[in-house]
Amino acid sequence: VVKKIATFSNKASILASEMETYGLRIRQMYEDASDGVVAFVESNSVALGMSKKDAYKATISYGNLFSSFANGAENAKLTNAMLAQTAIIASNTGRTFDETLTKIQSGILGNISAIDDLGIYVNQATLTTTKAFKTISNGRPWAQLTGNEQKQILTLAILEQSQKKYGNSVLETSYFIRSQFNAAWEDFKSTWGGAVNEI
Repeated sequence: VVKKIATFSNKASILASEMETYGLRIRQMYEDASDGVVAFVESNSVALGMSKKDAYKATISYGNLFSSFANGAENAKLTNAMLAQTAIIASNTGRTFDETLTKIQSGILGNISAIDDLGIYVNQATLTTTKAFKTISNGRPWAQLTGNEQKQILTLAILEQSQKKYGNSVLETSYFIRSQFNAAWEDFKSTWGGAVNEI
């Protein structure tokens, strides 16, 4: 029993150290807006079927992508919205969160077929009808927009189209509920590991 507790504590300690690293990276990335990102993850990760560790990893992944066209505060707002919507899309399509995240990122970087595969259609004809396009383009055609402007429009269009199709809440299937349980268990381990590290 002692050996099993020691092994568990060691793994939990490593997990807690990883969490600490993610927290520091988030504070560097979002600066003054980092508290809002951390609060969102702390309050919503398990409800979205993710451990805090996975949510922080996804936050950093989205944050790196959005930093090319958004400042800290806008980046934080977009990241929180996309984090939630990614979980919603995953629960409705039966995909894992990581697979959905990868497809969305790939789509924002230009691989539109990856977004189509999620049942969200953001082809050029659709994009040019969005509020984001009209605001950001300021009368210019799609071809004249910078790469960062196109990414920004794609991001906002994915949010808009996915909300229309899948709504604003996760689909609580048995698979998703199991994800929530696993997330809660991972969070318990990181909390245990944090206590071990302090000792």
